[in-house]
Amino acid sequence: MPDKAPLIDIEFALKQLSGNVQLLHRMLNKFAAEYEPAPKQVEQMLEQSDYKSAKRLIHTAKGITGNLGLLALYECCRSFDLEIKNLSIQADTVHKFTQLVRQTCDEIYALSFDDPQLNADGNVKQNNNAQQQLVGMIEREEFIDDNILRSLTAQLPLTESQKATLITMVEEMRFQDALELIAIKAN
Repeated sequence: MPDKAPLIDIEFALKQLSGNVQLLHRMLNKFAAEYEPAPKQVEQMLEQSDYKSAKRLIHTAKGITGNLGLLALYECCRSFDLEIKNLSIQADTVHKFTQLVRQTCDEIYALSFDDPQLNADGNVKQNNNAQQQLVGMIEREEFIDDNILRSLTAQLPLTESQKATLITMVEEMRFQDALELIAIKAN
């Protein structure tokens, strides 16, 4: 298992959540609270040959850690999941999982979300202007939080009617129409 992956990739996690730092903070703390006891639970499941429950727990952890940018633990869960599936569980994998859960939870608890780079609404300040940021998110077909969508749209040189239309287009996933509306006003 690779040891070079960082415990937490904040930049990746924020991209997954459209830059919403408060949501990331809540999700990371929820993860830590729920998964802190996981190593002991998995060990008990394995001792009782309850491989189905152990696999479910590890597989779920793999998905969550992948989405939250908990990269070192994700890599460990990926290997562990495969080992459980093949019933070829290695003692060092169980130990590594235990160690990484503890380190990851400690890292989460040590994170400070009182960063001056945050806006009042809990989103990361962007150096790009609102139009560039919104166009990029639409082109990537990212999930855009309602507050972020409204905040970015409010900064565009559009009439109130056009802003309302743009928001509707994005909500209805009419991305090409939204990009065309933004492009018309940009020219």
